Amino acid sequence: MLSVIIIITVVSVVLECRRSAVKVARNNISLVSGSFTVREVIVKREVVESVSDSGTLTKRRKGIVSVTMGILAPDEDSIKTVRNVPLKAFERLKNMINY
Repeated sequence: MLSVIIIITVVSVVLECRRSAVKVARNNISLVSGSFTVREVIVKREVVESVSDSGTLTKRRKGIVSVTMGILAPDEDSIKTVRNVPLKAFERLKNMINY
C-alpha cells in the first residue's frame, strides 16, 4: 500500500514539472499548471499588477522557480501561482510586463 502511494506521488510530481508553463503573447499571458488535471489561466497583460518568483536554492540551481502573479480581479482570483516553471520563462515574463 505504501509503495503505491509513493509511486503515485512521484508520478504526480513529474507530471506537474512537465506540464507547468508560462506563455507570453502580445496581449495575453497564459499560466498552465497541474499534474493529473491541467489548469490553464489566461490573463490580459493590462491587468497584471505584480510578478514575483520564489524557490529554494536547490531548485534555483536547477533553473526552476514558482511564479506568482497578482492581477486586478476580485480577492479570490487576484493571485495566481504556477509551481516548477523554468527560470528563463519567468525572466521573459518579467521583461514583458510594464509596471
